[in-house]
Amino acid sequence: MGKRRRRCRTSSSTSSSSSSSSTSTTSSGVLEHSDPQVLLGVMLAALSNRELGKPGSEGNQVIHKALDHLLLSLLSKSPNLILHSQRTLHISIISLLPVLLSSRCSEVACSSLEIVGAASLFSIEMNEQIATDEEIVKGLISGVASSRRSVSMAACNALLDLLTTSVGRCRLLEFSAIDNLILFLTIVASCNEKFLRQKTTEEVLYSSNKPKSKGQATEEGGTLREADRKKKMEKVDGSGNNDERGKRVMEGGNGIRCWNVPKSSIPSISLIMEEVGTITCFRIGFTEDEYPILLLHVAITLINECTLGQLRKVPRELSKSLLMYLAKLWTEVHKHILVDAVHESERFFYLSNIRTNNLAESLFRLSMEGVFSIPSKFQEVKRSIFHLDQISFESFGVNHWEESPLLITSPSNALLHDNVFSSFLQHIRSKETVPSFLACLLQNHASALPISSDELDIISFLNEAREHIGCPIIYQQDIRVLKTLDSKGERHFFHRSSDSHGSEVPHFLYAHDVLRCEEAYNDGYTFALRGMEFHFQDIATISEGLAILFGQPSTGVNMYLTPPNSQGLARHRDDHCVLVCQISGVKRWKIFPSPCPRLPRLYEPVDDLLDLESEFELIDGCKEFLLREGDILYIPRGFPHEACTIIDDAKPNGNAEFSLHLTLAIEIEPPFEWEGFVHVALHHWGRNYNLSNRISCESSSWDVDDVAVHLMHIAIKLIGDVDPMFRKACLVGSISFPSEGWLQTHQQSTFNQLLSRINAITSFSDVVSNVEAAIAEHEDPFEKLRWLRHLEQKISSFGMEDLIHLVHEKDKVEAAFMEVKSEFCNGVVFEDVVPHYSMILEKYRRTRKQYINGMLALNCI
Repeated sequence: MGKRRRRCRTSSSTSSSSSSSSTSTTSSGVLEHSDPQVLLGVMLAALSNRELGKPGSEGNQVIHKALDHLLLSLLSKSPNLILHSQRTLHISIISLLPVLLSSRCSEVACSSLEIVGAASLFSIEMNEQIATDEEIVKGLISGVASSRRSVSMAACNALLDLLTTSVGRCRLLEFSAIDNLILFLTIVASCNEKFLRQKTTEEVLYSSNKPKSKGQATEEGGTLREADRKKKMEKVDGSGNNDERGKRVMEGGNGIRCWNVPKSSIPSISLIMEEVGTITCFRIGFTEDEYPILLLHVAITLINECTLGQLRKVPRELSKSLLMYLAKLWTEVHKHILVDAVHESERFFYLSNIRTNNLAESLFRLSMEGVFSIPSKFQEVKRSIFHLDQISFESFGVNHWEESPLLITSPSNALLHDNVFSSFLQHIRSKETVPSFLACLLQNHASALPISSDELDIISFLNEAREHIGCPIIYQQDIRVLKTLDSKGERHFFHRSSDSHGSEVPHFLYAHDVLRCEEAYNDGYTFALRGMEFHFQDIATISEGLAILFGQPSTGVNMYLTPPNSQGLARHRDDHCVLVCQISGVKRWKIFPSPCPRLPRLYEPVDDLLDLESEFELIDGCKEFLLREGDILYIPRGFPHEACTIIDDAKPNGNAEFSLHLTLAIEIEPPFEWEGFVHVALHHWGRNYNLSNRISCESSSWDVDDVAVHLMHIAIKLIGDVDPMFRKACLVGSISFPSEGWLQTHQQSTFNQLLSRINAITSFSDVVSNVEAAIAEHEDPFEKLRWLRHLEQKISSFGMEDLIHLVHEKDKVEAAFMEVKSEFCNGVVFEDVVPHYSMILEKYRRTRKQYINGMLALNCI
């Protein structure tokens, strides 16, 4: 088991140890040579002492000494009778711990908590033994909220030790430890040190079985009487006015109370660099008391182990309170990451075990769950892009979508300050110079780590990316700084570097790189930033509205800032459609005809166009467009294009200006091409077809119908690789809007055409040849159809055994295949497929929304 560094015993424990030496020699001797039963008897006898509640009572000293004896055995890992052969604590010790944890004697409670922590680190078996004892877990959670600082800190350390196993983490989450920790941390973080030492915290104790009446004193928790509690609250401010700080808010039905307290300022921090394997990490050092930071560490550790279901159970008010604190703290941490400053540890009041990526992950997790509904600005996004007096969305979809470029000029009465891009434009104009705008932009960006296109489990993504989340932006991944001279290739401002093995090393942009922005801009370099929807809430809203408009899970937004008389990217073509939205300045675009009738697919290599440059120069179909502020240019995927800034002759001064535009990228992922829709249709039709069991051999262990449906999936994929219509975007996801009734008719007609093509050209021999070739190359013929596993009823596997049957009973399989093809193409109903397609679309949308929400929280703009 991994172990964290144990803290030294508290001063109170030390003083208690010295005082315990005054206990009788007889008791000392018994403890030195005790077996479990004797040790238990001594502590039970001490617990029966009537003066046990007094801090200096002899009974407490005896218990404390016995606990020290046990702790020494655990820390030394020496064989001892108090340990079972299975490396677990004796049952008698376990049974006594809950009573000791709730002791009113701080020294006894702290020693008991240290034993829990040491036992949790001693072995996996002992950790699980502690975690499975309900009363001990409750005692730990109550200890965190103790009004006694030493007890609360000891409980935090014990919790961190227990969290080293999955069983420990699950048990703490099961007993709502995260709710209590967030609540108590919010209170502590919102108060000054003096208030912390005076204020009672017993109101936030873990609620176990039944609530206690007001004024009731308890043996286990030491709850203050109501009068004492009132006096404590009156000490918050000198006047006794506690309306603001003392206002308690009940959280619905869970027995948790919290105070609305003023938010404290974030403590000063610094970072210490450390190497963890091949990864460079930063630990956060605080110029603040260790106590609240220890609470923060436990809360972050628990949050980062939560499932989505557990996170959703955290009361909204608690989540919001902690989120506000973490966001402020992250703002300071992010600044230090950019500076890449490493200070000496002696400058810290407390060097925590919290790493910057741990903090970033908690902030991401608490932010990712939001409202999943149609954005209120959807219609505004539609009007801002497709000006109703020029072109309707219907006309665009029929005549230009994935077919030909289109310039939509901004009407004189509809400038940018009247549409969805106005807030971004105002942000730009609030900066005095272009370099200052760039510096502000880059300083507040965190890297948008790539997420797999078919990843629909956001927790799985976080578990894989957790070591890097919150890192500075990465060159080539998040930003490119480049220029093109005479259309002859691109030149990058920042150069790539490699390690000793020749592998490319990520280039993080720190503060010294940001300072070079002005130099690069003045030298004619274009700044290309990806993922603007992860950095600006308003742009995220535009992105979401556009995705709904085109029936896709999400859309991307990139920003391009080009100096006067410059060209950024060289001539190229994209694997996605773009809407170029000119925000400021003027830019001239050249768009060439697509060299291939088939649309390029997302994630597949796009042909290198540099060798074809001379050929393109001879093409008469090249079109030029001049974009001014407010204009929008649509470029279908696959059309080569390039752009440069020029002098705007329409302006009186005739000076060259910089250009800034956003490209709204409509990326058509495999499930949402027409091929994907047909796969969904086949899958759900096939499940009903198999139930009829028309051709299956009942005596056989394999189902020939199921094999035939699998082969039909491969047949559809083969057709999709060559037929341009199958590569087009399916817009069925946008038919939920009544105003787009024309679209449903158009989509249904397209689906019927695809079925006719499948029925006419599908070849069984081609399918079998493809499967045999894939198996021979040790490839999975369904690799490109992995996304089908996200369907409501997952597709069954197709393995070597099925291939053997396919080879030996080819005639039977071919008959089944031809039957399936005919029945599917003639019997599937468009309206029956739409709900299943919409369901997988919503799954993708939810994950993308979670990712965007989490990333927006990490960006400090």
